[in-house]
Amino acid sequence: MIDIIKKVSSQVAKTSGINIMEAIITKEPPEIEIKIKNNDKLIIPKDLIIVSEHLLEHTRIATIKMVEHIDSETDEQLTSPISGTSKTCQGAMPPINFTFQGTGTSLDLTHKHILETFTMEDGEITFRCCLKEGDKVMVIAFEEGQKYYIMDKVVS
Repeated sequence: MIDIIKKVSSQVAKTSGINIMEAIITKEPPEIEIKIKNNDKLIIPKDLIIVSEHLLEHTRIATIKMVEHIDSETDEQLTSPISGTSKTCQGAMPPINFTFQGTGTSLDLTHKHILETFTMEDGEITFRCCLKEGDKVMVIAFEEGQKYYIMDKVVS
């Protein structure tokens, strides 16, 4: 299959002026630069680079549904004889911070979260930039090498 892809891309490159090649990130976004594999002298500056959106930080609106049963028994019991001490109680939900403002000798904060279903409509998700210096990427060179499109990160 790889041989077929190479053969087809080679034929496309000959007729259209488009080349598919591997490159390495030498500077991270937003000042991105790449170096074409096997050519240490050719550093492509950010002005000639187009990056696929999914590789950069971006925000999407999504619906998130959870229907599996979660029963957390991992909440810790907190004891604090010291006035003004902050503790964190962690469980199935995000951490809840408690501040003790008394002189009491102990406080039992043991609790349990049971979540059977959860739906978030139109929730906003921010995807972080995943391109780091040294990463390998697949690049399409076009306009006779005047533009380089980073289409995806190579994981091998």
